[in-house]
Amino acid sequence: MKAIVHIGAPKTGSSTIQEFLFNNAKPMAAQGFRFHRNVKGRGSQFEYPLAALASIDKLLPGVEEQTRYSSTDLATHKATGAAIEAELAANRATWTEPVALFSSEHIYPWLKSVNAMQALDRIFTKHFDDVSYILYIRNQEDLIVSEYSEILKRGSNQRLQGLIDQRSISLDHEPRIRMWVEAVGHERFDLRLLDPTYLKDGDLLADFAAACGFSLDGLEIPPRINESLSAPAAECLRSLNERIPQLLHNARPNPLRFGLVTQLMQLTPDDAPKLALSSDQRTQIMSGVGEANERLRADFFPDRPSLFSPSRERPLPPRDEVLEQAMDLATRVIIRLRMGRMAVLKEDQITIAQQRAPGGISNGIAGAPKK
Repeated sequence: MKAIVHIGAPKTGSSTIQEFLFNNAKPMAAQGFRFHRNVKGRGSQFEYPLAALASIDKLLPGVEEQTRYSSTDLATHKATGAAIEAELAANRATWTEPVALFSSEHIYPWLKSVNAMQALDRIFTKHFDDVSYILYIRNQEDLIVSEYSEILKRGSNQRLQGLIDQRSISLDHEPRIRMWVEAVGHERFDLRLLDPTYLKDGDLLADFAAACGFSLDGLEIPPRINESLSAPAAECLRSLNERIPQLLHNARPNPLRFGLVTQLMQLTPDDAPKLALSSDQRTQIMSGVGEANERLRADFFPDRPSLFSPSRERPLPPRDEVLEQAMDLATRVIIRLRMGRMAVLKEDQITIAQQRAPGGISNGIAGAPKK
């Protein structure tokens, strides 16, 4: 049995691919492709990179990840990893399709060394005769804007320039790609571009299907998943994140956060200005990655004139206009709440709900309650 593992780099359409695979599991099985999701309600198969790190005695990177995925101590982490591997072995024994598909956007950000990548490969090669990997990469200008939207949804109150400064080195795709080639070999690593001039029919799912070898005929095509915030919604949410953490200190959802992102997305007008980079920000990003992009083009896509097609420039919306629309969104959320069109918290939810004092850069986790 062959395994194809989609290394879902964040903000490269991974959620759409995973929703597609989940919705079409039965008809794809008829084509000879198995997709099995172990953790109910979770799109990304985060358990496999978690097990890989556990197998080499490594906790998940970052306090937020350790809290969210119960990886704060090595003994518990290793026990979880062992259970994941045992479940894969049990599942594999019952699967009869020629190909198994896996997809996780946690592989790329969690596995940051050749050793960690090889640990994941050992898990899959133990159970499958042939294992290959697919990775999509994206124009860094579009990537950072989309990533900024995502970190706001996860509770950050960082500003866009702060994220650009923080990610200036890691926006370079080349080091991670070279690691994957070293870890699994060039022949088992399929690098692809999330670029309309590269994708089959200009479409991600059509390209993914072609890369894996199945047909889209008769399959359900989901709408785009996890759309980005508009500029006003981003500013509104960034301000709210000053006070409302996404998670409690024990990784449970903070009730004060319930429905907040959904409401902002629903209330945002279709013509609201998009998040955009300034010309200085674009220059800062591309000056840091331009040479590496050219090396990747030469090595992996020699027939293309450039690694990515030119990014579409969006005009930077006036700051006062964005702030005014952000305030309007916040007001409309309050009106919905007061008119009973948003769920009111129950007493037990109110008891555990937490807020925090503004100031400083915050991630999505509340501090431990004071005794």
